[in-house]
Amino acid sequence: MPPETTAGERTVRAGHLVFASGQIASDDRAGVPSEVRIDPAFPYYGSAIKRQTRYILDKLAKNTFGRK
Repeated sequence: MPPETTAGERTVRAGHLVFASGQIASDDRAGVPSEVRIDPAFPYYGSAIKRQTRYILDKLAKNTFGRK
């Protein structure tokens, strides 16, 4: 088992499958990253869940597969 990076966060790769649990759109240093936040001046531009999902998928790709 790979070591946990955050409490409750775990990713396991088994062949071509990836099992992820406890993933949140958060940064250990800054809390909620700027690329996930919705600009208060443009509340209807973009979707919070889409931004969070993209952030989590990018984080998984970087940490699990070594992609940038």
